[in-house]
Order: sequence, then C-alpha cells, then structure tokens
Amino acid sequence: MEERKLELETDHAWLQRTGALVVQRWKPGITLNVATIRATMLVRHEFFGEEPYVMIVVVPEGTAFAMSFLENDQYAGTPVEDPIIAMANVVEEEDVRAVVALYYAQHPPAYKHAVFATMGQAEVWVRERLGEWEG
Repeated sequence: MEERKLELETDHAWLQRTGALVVQRWKPGITLNVATIRATMLVRHEFFGEEPYVMIVVVPEGTAFAMSFLENDQYAGTPVEDPIIAMANVVEEEDVRAVVALYYAQHPPAYKHAVFATMGQAEVWVRERLGEWEG
C-alpha cells in the first residue's frame, strides 16, 4: 500500500510529509529569523498535527540568518516540538552549518538532532532514529 503524501507551501518553505517523514525545504534567498522560523513551524504543526515524525530540514545555499536566531529558543512556549522524534538539518554551506550547530548547543531540544552536509547522510540518520523509536 502506498503511503499518502501531504504537501504544504508557506511564504518561506516547502513541506512534505510521507508516512513518518517530514521534509522541510527553506526557499532559496530568504533570511531566517525568529519570526520566519516560528511562523513556519507553527503552520507545520497545525498542518501535520500530533502524530510523531522524523524530520529533515534543508537549508539551501544562499540562506541568510539573522543573528537574533541564536538568542531565542524557537520552540519555547509551543507544542510544536512534541511530535518530533528526531530532526536532521541538511545545511549546504559550511559556515551556516556552524551557525546551526551553535544554535543547538545553546538551545538543546528534547528530540534527537544532527547537522549534515548532504541529504543522503540525513536520510540514513533519520531512518535509524525512526527504527529506534519504532523498535
């Protein structure tokens, strides 16, 4: 039986859920800041609901970050984190990978998380986390 695919587009990202996997791709050329990230994750939560999932977030080359992003826990005061089993971040640019890793060091989430350079690495990692969760 084929798994149903749910898709959503926001001003800043494309999101897709197939079974227990959510892939969120930030749109090229945007600046990620507290408002952008929070608005997208709240829409994601409303659309995909409470059923647990693993997640891959893709940050394409050319994405800018407002440094205020590092100062705030994006999930604080929201239920958005609850259904997330694990999140892999695919960050194409090395310096941006360092910024994302620094965010996690400052605001460790309740779910397992990792930062990768390629989609292949992220896919293997989230499938392993899903297997642990289901096991």
